[in-house]
Amino acid sequence: KIPANCHGLLNVPWAFQIGWMTEPQSKILRLNDGTLGLQVPLGLSELQLSYRPSGAAAMVVFSVLLQLAMLATIVVGFFKKRNP
Repeated sequence: KIPANCHGLLNVPWAFQIGWMTEPQSKILRLNDGTLGLQVPLGLSELQLSYRPSGAAAMVVFSVLLQLAMLATIVVGFFKKRNP
């Protein structure tokens, strides 16, 4: 929870990388020293900061496609053995 008397900027001492998200949505900025800066609205705010690498979705899709290809190879091999 972040109390703010005016609109402000919260300096988070973690390295800025693509993939950081806040809930609820807040603007994430790269500060001069390479850390994160979060825009904080007036009043009491509660922000949840999480990191999701940009390549994570592509890795999941690739993994699922690879597993489907392996399963198809097993099924085709099974039917070839049964029907010589």
